[in-house]
Amino acid sequence: MKYFKANTLSCFSPPVMIATFVIEIALALYVSWRYKFDEVTRLTVAILFCLALFQLAEWNVCEGAFGIDSLSWSRLGYVAITMLPPLGFHLATKLAGDRRTAMVATGYLAAAGFATFFAFTGHGLVSQMCLGNYVIFKTAPAVIPLYAAYYYG
Repeated sequence: MKYFKANTLSCFSPPVMIATFVIEIALALYVSWRYKFDEVTRLTVAILFCLALFQLAEWNVCEGAFGIDSLSWSRLGYVAITMLPPLGFHLATKLAGDRRTAMVATGYLAAAGFATFFAFTGHGLVSQMCLGNYVIFKTAPAVIPLYAAYYYG
């Protein structure tokens, strides 16, 4: 692994990606072990797992490990980060004691639609590039505004 021989670590470089993955998995395991496994704990672990899965996918886009092609890793990574908005909103409602079940369900339905699109549609994710200190994904142009509104909005 040529990246470990450098004297400096860049943000989002493969060594940072794999280190972040290890930290997020360790935190997910710690939270699972340390706290009562109620709904807040399950949501926290799910968020940490999705974050870790995305880091692993990014690392594999750059490193090409485990015999799986980079586009498949990109799809898996996109599915993982697509789950973050509804998981975060669901966690926030639980912490606030709010019962917005319709909004939470709508978030999960939107996530399921986007995750299915990115995972199984040939033109959902069309390419990816590892540029040394970050990964660029090219998605279907028509879906970018919808996904941005879903993810950031």
